[in-house]
Amino acid sequence: MGSKDKAIRFRAIAVDGRRSTVWKVFAGNRSSDIYLLTRPLGEQAKTSLHESGKWRTAFLNQELADRFLEPGADRAFDKFSEPTEEVAPGWVEAYTVVLPDSELQPYAQETSKGAVVDLPSPGPGGAVVVTLLLGRADAEPPALQPGQQPVGSFALSDQRTARLVAEPSVMPDHLREAVAGTRVQAREAALARGLDLAVAHPVHPLIWGDPAGNRMVVETAAWPVTPSDGVAP
Repeated sequence: MGSKDKAIRFRAIAVDGRRSTVWKVFAGNRSSDIYLLTRPLGEQAKTSLHESGKWRTAFLNQELADRFLEPGADRAFDKFSEPTEEVAPGWVEAYTVVLPDSELQPYAQETSKGAVVDLPSPGPGGAVVVTLLLGRADAEPPALQPGQQPVGSFALSDQRTARLVAEPSVMPDHLREAVAGTRVQAREAALARGLDLAVAHPVHPLIWGDPAGNRMVVETAAWPVTPSDGVAP
């Protein structure tokens, strides 16, 4: 599936109706910069994969950064470079979004300006893993591996291709432990800032990376919302 407006939206859906937030991967019409965000965080921070190869995740302004980081800290809190190792001829793995089944919640239906690709969650202990691949203009699309499904693709201004693929996966122990720790930290930070947990959106990104430039973000329900909390599914 290609996208003429250079935007792809997706979310994970469980059989009981729980879902992740809607994620959006998009590019501008006049550049080959790619952006990733999810709506609850899109007014605070986003990931920018610049055509120059200098990539980062940053708060949108310094005022927001000062709320979450040390005063005066660089609002671009994660800087990294485009990976050079190819996962298929002409293709690099640019970014990964992990949507664990344990973090899916009965959110109210989100409205969206474009179509949203629903990805079935594999169930307890699992996650939907969505990978963004970047390919050279002359690169053949990589073959889908068993269990993978296409999410969408679009051409960039420099003739490269951005392609998203999804697959079910088992959450490894180290990620489950990291998610649990992130939830505790997010809750403590929210309470320290005086946030009302009854109205604050229960999403927090856990960013995992290495010096080679490989990055993943795990959507974490910082304080899980259930129908018993008075929030309609």
